[in-house]
Amino acid sequence: MRPSLPRLPDLGAPQGIAAHRATVARSLATYGPAAEGDLLSWSGLPRAEISLALAALRHEITPVRVHGLSPEQMALLCDVEQLRATRSAKSLPWR
Repeated sequence: MRPSLPRLPDLGAPQGIAAHRATVARSLATYGPAAEGDLLSWSGLPRAEISLALAALRHEITPVRVHGLSPEQMALLCDVEQLRATRSAKSLPWR
């Protein structure tokens, strides 16, 4: 008899959404601002899961424009003041 593989969690379950929300929040905190496409690449999550995570974060994120980058980026609200204080995208440590 073959050993059974562990069951994958239901991604729509609350713990799945919470985990994806935390992944997206950590990505934005570490690498943000970021576009949705960046989050898709970094996380490896499908678009539907990114959309659910962004919906769960809707009160903690805001759209931002970064000169020279398109499309519109997203940033955590708690990071916006630091971003405003930065004069150019070139001086940001992650660019």
